[in-house]
Amino acid sequence: MNLDIRTLSVMSVAVAFTFAIGLFAVGRGQRRFIGLEWVGLSLLFEGAGFLLLAFRGQFGEVVSIVLANALIATGTPFCLAAVDQVRGLKLNRRWIVLAATVFLGTAVVFWITTFVAPDVRLRIVAISLIMGAQSLLVAVHLWNSQPRLSPATRLAFSVFSLFGAYLVARAAMTFALGPVPDFMSAGAVQATAFIAVMLFFTGKSFALVSLGLERLTNDLEKLAVVDDLTGLANRRALDTTLEREFRRQQRSGATLSVVLADLDHFKSVNDTYGHEAGDAVLKSVAHVLAKNVRKDIDLVGRFGGEEFMLILPETPGAQAKSLAERIRSQIETTKTAVNGAQIPVTCSLGVAEAPPDPAGPNEAREVLGRADEALYAAKRDGRNKVVRG
Repeated sequence: MNLDIRTLSVMSVAVAFTFAIGLFAVGRGQRRFIGLEWVGLSLLFEGAGFLLLAFRGQFGEVVSIVLANALIATGTPFCLAAVDQVRGLKLNRRWIVLAATVFLGTAVVFWITTFVAPDVRLRIVAISLIMGAQSLLVAVHLWNSQPRLSPATRLAFSVFSLFGAYLVARAAMTFALGPVPDFMSAGAVQATAFIAVMLFFTGKSFALVSLGLERLTNDLEKLAVVDDLTGLANRRALDTTLEREFRRQQRSGATLSVVLADLDHFKSVNDTYGHEAGDAVLKSVAHVLAKNVRKDIDLVGRFGGEEFMLILPETPGAQAKSLAERIRSQIETTKTAVNGAQIPVTCSLGVAEAPPDPAGPNEAREVLGRADEALYAAKRDGRNKVVRG
């Protein structure tokens, strides 16, 4: 088969439409796999553009040049929407505005270079720079999406940055080679571009699917360690973290403190106001706890029912007790508004410390047991108190 530009255009159409159909099917079949429809839409625009380009000679220049290139150029902005959606972010409408702007701008450029000042070389340079700049924009968006790039994000970044760099190089090479009399027989440089386009279609499809799979995996891992109601760590995460921090404390000689907090007379809240109000109170207390701990150092979670735990690495018992007292005071003064009612609640807290001492506890559960004993001492002492065990 003679792989001329028309043949390569048809092959590009086949690749684009095949991936688009597959992505639409997966997106509709797996509703949690959001964002794939935007990748499919991107490929549909690009595939439609190459389809019109393949019919150069059968269709007029308005369709096979102006409209074709406008459609091809418009595909990439939808990838920005796809990146945001796949990452679980709200759709940013500015990407839709960008797509419309690119479509109209490209159409104007190609109208001028086709009918006002005809120049095949300028058309090739223009579409290369337009698509190259957009691909690099997607790469920058991916780069800025995470403080530390995940493997899937690095893959997507590589695909878009390499394709963008190639298109900029293609523009420079085309300009340097001189006038191009006819695009459909423009030679190896332009034919190679179609091979690059097909590789790009394949690469971006796999890369963005990988991003989606990565997000689903992260969501599943989060569900395994996060309490659905409060958004805090769940019992499993607390047990795992306490054991890990206790072992680290034994190795390093640092101090570890544990705080157990239990809401006083919480059953009466459910009995008086209903379980919906009780859930609202738990969320409110969870907010107070979360705002008082050190991010990425301490861990706060729901231990069970109306009981919460704070794991405080490198925190002496006296400091942990002061923190617990501050939390107790804030919970006491916080009222949860539910259906016009202002629901007050108090909290009892028990504090235990695992000091850097060979004579100290040998197991994490011993520290937890001491915190539990201190908590019940606070309950026996009248509730709404902090006791250090």
